[in-house]
Amino acid sequence: MDTACIDSLPLIKEKVDRMIAEEMKNVPQDIKINIPKLDVIFKNNQLLRKEYTRIKSGKPMTPFDIERYKLTAPSGADLENPEAWKRAADNAAAQLEHQDIRLTNLEILNSYGTNSWKSYNQYLESLLKYYESQLEKIKEESTHINKARKYEQIEAGVKLSELETQWADYVTKNAQIKLAIAALEAEIEHLRNKSEQHD
Repeated sequence: MDTACIDSLPLIKEKVDRMIAEEMKNVPQDIKINIPKLDVIFKNNQLLRKEYTRIKSGKPMTPFDIERYKLTAPSGADLENPEAWKRAADNAAAQLEHQDIRLTNLEILNSYGTNSWKSYNQYLESLLKYYESQLEKIKEESTHINKARKYEQIEAGVKLSELETQWADYVTKNAQIKLAIAALEAEIEHLRNKSEQHD
């Protein structure tokens, strides 16, 4: 199928573009477009507003705190502190629990993951085929519409050219008729004057 871009405004488009460019020269340069400031969008959300301000000012993101993921024993002055050892033991227990959950998840994935993955891949493939067929249909419709528009624009361009020629002919004929009327009126006036002189 031919999916090439079809210009639906042949010849006329260039003329219209030139007319728009000429008109834009007459537009005052001091006209300001009222575009709302982006920070208004986040006025009701403090977190988004803070992040927007950070990005706007070019500051880097605060890095994640990974200290709680480390298994470090108390050191220095905390060697004799029971609270420091309790915090370290609690952290170690939490890390052990996380590792146990990860191991369970890996075992489940090992048992059921292959079939689930295959099923999901089949779903994605069918989804891809559906969207590809929809895209092809839209491309065909778009090409058909563009061809129809191109034909209509060519027809309209021809009609406009004919009407412009017709209008120019009418203007010329009107001018000729006015000249003929003026000549006839002058001749009538001349004949009137002549007949009055004979009487």
